[in-house]
Amino acid sequence: RWFAERAVFGTYEGIHHELRADIRVQLQAERPDGQAMQGLLDRARQDGEAARHPVARELAALLVSELEAWAEQGNGEQPSAQPSATAGVSAAAGALFPELAESYPAAADARERVELLLDHCRARIDPRPDGYNPHDLHESAINLLSVGIKVGTDAYKSDTGARLFMKKSADLQRLLQQVP
Repeated sequence: RWFAERAVFGTYEGIHHELRADIRVQLQAERPDGQAMQGLLDRARQDGEAARHPVARELAALLVSELEAWAEQGNGEQPSAQPSATAGVSAAAGALFPELAESYPAAADARERVELLLDHCRARIDPRPDGYNPHDLHESAINLLSVGIKVGTDAYKSDTGARLFMKKSADLQRLLQQVP
């Protein structure tokens, strides 16, 4: 169960890799571009709709609210409200992402919280591998490992996504080594 809860993040759940990269570009800028930020907000909202796990939906909503606050700060406006900064993350999200739970409420501003969310919420595999059931994470983990077997056995016959799964397999190996 411990493994399954964590294996879905960065595989079936997470931020779209192109959205992450584009947000990182804005983080590198001295001041965010207002038009680019609006586009990022629209994409982040759409990306949040793809989240199926409750913690993934929570983190997607936090990303949208922090991007909104950051965009307001970039325009010289005083952010309307920052409930996410004072509330932090839920107990469920804190259990899966303990470093985020500790650092998120202590972040100085929305820009820093956006960066924390990107640092702790990895990109999902796009397109998502088959076999994900957000209501049965144990089954989802078994299905994910079955995809790995399929990738390994058919790798020479067709494009099975072997390269993508190999990237994920290193994360899964590290995760297995951390199981309490």
